[in-house]
Amino acid sequence: MPIVQNVMTNTTVLEASHPYAHYYGQVPQTPKPNSIFILTRKFYYLEELLSLVSEVADCLQDEINFASAHLDYKGKQYPAVRIKHFPDYDRLKYLQNCLKEEGLEYLPKIDFSGKSISRVQKFFEMREVEPGIYMDNQENNKGYILCDKQFSSQHFNLTIQRLRNNGNCGLLDAVHGDIMLDGILVKIIRVFAEGIQTRSLKCIKAEFDKSFAGMVRREKVPFL
Repeated sequence: MPIVQNVMTNTTVLEASHPYAHYYGQVPQTPKPNSIFILTRKFYYLEELLSLVSEVADCLQDEINFASAHLDYKGKQYPAVRIKHFPDYDRLKYLQNCLKEEGLEYLPKIDFSGKSISRVQKFFEMREVEPGIYMDNQENNKGYILCDKQFSSQHFNLTIQRLRNNGNCGLLDAVHGDIMLDGILVKIIRVFAEGIQTRSLKCIKAEFDKSFAGMVRREKVPFL
């Protein structure tokens, strides 16, 4: 794999196999980095990481997206830096050296293969197009749906599977999480679909509302 030959010695750098767990997009003929995770000795809060990244602006000749992350793997949590929109594999070692010079501490190389769950903390720039429905301002083909119900990951995954097999909302993938919106912690569903439009998101929202109809309402949590 291209990533193996382009990382610093004695560091663990991983690459997501697909943008989402069940992404249906075509694999490009020319290898291009997907989401990259660099394992670190400690967890860097998002504000801390972005402050550090701002010091290496000279190393970043392209617009790269950084985020704080945890990887759940074989019963353990590993802190990591998530990098997205990285231009090519050849420049990865150079970026690692830049970050190291600013104080980022890498976890020594470990054996890490197979499936893991990533939990990412990042900022979103989005606009509301309908009540409870948002479009991403920075990334194409991504939209967001607010949800006020408390649901399990299992129920969420079953709903996604039903939408793919029997739904009328088009080909899609989605993940769920929490987001701070206007000082309130709310549940959000992030949807990926080629050429996504407001109409598609309204269709998906209606299907989720129907699937979660009997579930307990989740109270909004303010952070002052």
